[in-house]
Amino acid sequence: SWHQPEVEVALAGEEPAPEAVAVPAEADADSSQRGSGETLDRLHDGRFLLLEIGNGFSVGGGFFLTPAARVDDGLLDLCLIRHASRRRIVKLLPTAFTGAHVHAPEVTIRRARRVTVRSAAPLPVQVDGEALTGQARLLDVAILPGALRVLAPHLRQD
Repeated sequence: SWHQPEVEVALAGEEPAPEAVAVPAEADADSSQRGSGETLDRLHDGRFLLLEIGNGFSVGGGFFLTPAARVDDGLLDLCLIRHASRRRIVKLLPTAFTGAHVHAPEVTIRRARRVTVRSAAPLPVQVDGEALTGQARLLDVAILPGALRVLAPHLRQD
């Protein structure tokens, strides 16, 4: 029953995408100013299937939506899957278990310090697997490098 709504996704403080990830040439690089004085570059304006803004490489018990993400790099990783047919979704989503979805033409992978999402229609939002709201029309997500100190084991070798 998911209706793929239209959204505008913009980034600030964008860093180059990981080399292993193909970034579609379709991505819109229109720049605009928002209230914080920070320039946001428009990445997407249209319908979408899924948007993951994360700091880690795995979500939902084994989906590698942002497989090159590092929790200690001071950046948010974004996986945007644009509008797709049901048939294409059935083929595409299983590839997210291995991270192979990043090469699909519907998928855009980016890194940035801030991500803003605007929608005329209410959007459901989850944070760390928990429902935050079903009525979001504006999301402004920013990373605060060094704001939280944690002690954790090394998760993987690069």
